[in-house]
Amino acid sequence: FVSLNKDLAKKGYILLVDNKQIKFKKLIVEASKKDNLVAILFSDNSMTLFDLNKNKAVFSEPFDALLGLRKFVAPPLFYKNLLIIPTLNGKLAIFNLKTKQLIREIVVSKQDYFSNVIFLALRGDTLIAASRDNIITITPGIFSQKEYDIRHIFASENNIYIFTLEGDIKKLNLELKEVKSVSLKFANIIAPTLVSNNIYFVEYGNGTYLVKMNKNLETQLKELQEKK
Repeated sequence: FVSLNKDLAKKGYILLVDNKQIKFKKLIVEASKKDNLVAILFSDNSMTLFDLNKNKAVFSEPFDALLGLRKFVAPPLFYKNLLIIPTLNGKLAIFNLKTKQLIREIVVSKQDYFSNVIFLALRGDTLIAASRDNIITITPGIFSQKEYDIRHIFASENNIYIFTLEGDIKKLNLELKEVKSVSLKFANIIAPTLVSNNIYFVEYGNGTYLVKMNKNLETQLKELQEKK
């Protein structure tokens, strides 16, 4: 089994939850759990909401066919009485959990292929979503978007950090205004993560380096790691 998060793991068509295996007819891509409900996203770009108490699916929804899929896929997100599904063709499908109805769809990616949503999160009242080519944020009454060639992305409480294919690191506020930018030109940045008030990532080029930055993108430590 491959862990999806602290609650769920998957193996092909099987979902492991609460030490119980649930088998589906479709290949599982991602899933999220809230109380007795599990939202599952499948490889054919469809979703199912499964009720653990009833031991059955309470509703399912197909989405448009897709032409290609990148490796990283954001998991579904529960928010109050809403379920937000990041589809594999670059949209957010928002459902009302009480009525089990689709409320609206929001386009994230502008590409026709390899457009799946790779990041989905809430920070306060701000919804953040990104594909490989675009990022959007939604707060009550405000919609913001910007185009980037995104390699990695994560968000702190008040800021979003984007690592581009060109080796740029962008610090944005939640309205996507650029706060600061640094360039590690054409650097191959691997596995960036935020720990306390520091950002760590591996930079692979002529050598392999572990880079430590603070949240203002100031480099504090850079150590060469021996290749094995």
